[in-house]
Amino acid sequence: AYLADAHLKYLGWALSDKDAAVRMEAVSGLSKLYKSKDNIVGLHDFRVRFEGRMKEMINDINEDVTLCTLGLLAQLVEVGEMDQ
Repeated sequence: AYLADAHLKYLGWALSDKDAAVRMEAVSGLSKLYKSKDNIVGLHDFRVRFEGRMKEMINDINEDVTLCTLGLLAQLVEVGEMDQ
């Protein structure tokens, strides 16, 4: 139930927060969710909706957010949710 769009949208919105710490927590949280193969199907619509924003974040002003985002994108490629 926690993978419902009603809950995930807040995580998606946090990807665009003005505070780098909030963006970092959002990316970190997504990374944790994608570690469980059981969550991948439930996160598909979220990934489709926010993929553009996640890709934009590789140019984030905060280097730590950029690095964490690169790790998340690599995870998505690894689990087959995103093309290289």
